[in-house]
Amino acid sequence: MTRFVSVATAVLDAPREVAFDVIVPIDLIRIMTGTRLVPAVVAVSGQTGDWDAAGQRRSVHLSDGSVLQERLTALDRPHRFAYDIGGFTGVLGRLVSAARGEWDFLDTGTSATVIAWRYAFVATSPLLAPLLWLFVRLAWVGYMRRVLQAAVTIVEASVRQAGRPDEANRQAAD
Repeated sequence: MTRFVSVATAVLDAPREVAFDVIVPIDLIRIMTGTRLVPAVVAVSGQTGDWDAAGQRRSVHLSDGSVLQERLTALDRPHRFAYDIGGFTGVLGRLVSAARGEWDFLDTGTSATVIAWRYAFVATSPLLAPLLWLFVRLAWVGYMRRVLQAAVTIVEASVRQAGRPDEANRQAAD
């Protein structure tokens, strides 16, 4: 089994609990907008539960017509969550038999949080592994950085909004 792992990290100005609570249930359509080589997420369907417990599943629909199956395998608030992905079709289906994503939220001892997102692809065969390696290095690593930055932007915006006096007062009234 040939695996290729890529990692993206970011530092964000938000407490770990807030970052975790915003990112775990985040709308994938908002952050996974795609590139020329990586299709965008266009819909999520069939989600079991609130995406807050291991074993929950959902279907992730991509702009190229693919539908991936995602299963939450671990959730340890506010430290980490992990998921497995299967059902690759199209070009990626020829290269990838499975994938695993893991997000770690690291407390810095300040108001900041470090997020490390690891993604591992499993090649369908050793013969096609070099093509998968090229995809990961040329397309996926950059895509991960874009997705992570989009998630950071959403978390930091939610922190700023929650910090506004008028918003805090409205939330307290609810």
